[in-house]
Amino acid sequence: MIDLGAVFRSRYLIRFDDISPYMDWCVWNEIELLLDLYNIKPILAIVPDCKDESIMVGSFNPNFWEKVREWELKGWGIALHGYQHRFVTQDSGIVGINNYSEFSGLSFKDQEYKIQRGLSIFKENNCKKPSIWIAPAHSFDSETIKVLSKYGIDCISDSFALYPFKNKAVLWIPQQLWRFRTLPFGVWTVCLHHNTWNICDIDLFEKKVKLFQRDIIDMNFIIENYKTRRLGIFDRLFSKIFVKVILLKRRIRSFL
Repeated sequence: MIDLGAVFRSRYLIRFDDISPYMDWCVWNEIELLLDLYNIKPILAIVPDCKDESIMVGSFNPNFWEKVREWELKGWGIALHGYQHRFVTQDSGIVGINNYSEFSGLSFKDQEYKIQRGLSIFKENNCKKPSIWIAPAHSFDSETIKVLSKYGIDCISDSFALYPFKNKAVLWIPQQLWRFRTLPFGVWTVCLHHNTWNICDIDLFEKKVKLFQRDIIDMNFIIENYKTRRLGIFDRLFSKIFVKVILLKRRIRSFL
């Protein structure tokens, strides 16, 4: 049964992308202290075999998979963030906001290889199978979903809607924000990329966490309240408008 208190007030789910052995560990260690201090359980988008030099900003951490096991024990959401985070096609996929992808446009067989290999790396390091899928660059297609279904991953953190929803066998958790915003209603995933942060960004993150703390939720809240919710007409309308706004903003920035 849906919690009516959740429906008529905004809630925020925090997601950190590009988690890998090569991320900025100095910044991350400060962030993790804050997450523990304020009892926040984010979603972590883990790249199992990172080969994207643009997000390999730190020295290799040989204890990375030990950290993943620690995050699992904390009850944090662990997501499979692609395989190597390398873009090989120009297909924007289902979401339609980026014309480059690690997956979208590839065959079922090719996508299956990447996803199966990524899951194998988790298993080889004695980690649980990720329960969530997060595509690099928001780019994936129907073949991706078929592969995920085959391997028992039935939750996707992506798309644009006002609230999480179930479509067929998949629980979709919309990801609409890249910074905290005060909004009147809805469930909003705030996607953060800490590899570009400095000390000022860490301080700002703590201020925002303090401000929004009472409305920050975790994966358990999502599953409990939205596991049976269906996509509504207002969600569809919101999605169409939101995508157009994102693309329009990009066009405007390209002329500035």
